[in-house]
Amino acid sequence: MEILWRINWKENEENDKWKISLRANGFKDLSDFAQKFEGGGHKNASGFTFNGKLEALTEKIINELKTKNFQVFGYDPFFRVEFVEKYLKENQLSKLNFTLKNDLSNESLEGIDCICVIQHHDDVENRILEIYEKSLIPFIYDCQTKISKNPKSSTHLDYLGS
Repeated sequence: MEILWRINWKENEENDKWKISLRANGFKDLSDFAQKFEGGGHKNASGFTFNGKLEALTEKIINELKTKNFQVFGYDPFFRVEFVEKYLKENQLSKLNFTLKNDLSNESLEGIDCICVIQHHDDVENRILEIYEKSLIPFIYDCQTKISKNPKSSTHLDYLGS
């Protein structure tokens, strides 16, 4: 099962209204997923509008993906258990509702279909590029549009708003 969710654009700078599109291959019913967020569409392509801070959407999408039996992982090279409360507050999460990965080794990437690069960290930037160039996972979503497309990679690369 693969699903891609993408933030298409912010409607305007005065409010926090976002357009979200969903695309899937093998997902039970994407329109059902979008309807949970008052959107619509059909099985393999749907969407919705979200009003609010973008960070608040992350937790809602993670929770909904988990109800569909997706495993959700996170990796932050600077995450420390002793600062979990600060991490939750900064990311507007009520709880740590995903499994943290300790590294981005080939072994820890097994079974992962998508990496969403929220923020590029110097410590792991070269590893992300290697994952992309060696096509170690099927999909990378780069929120900061820093990875250059490489036609030799079979990994699908997409950017915020594209």
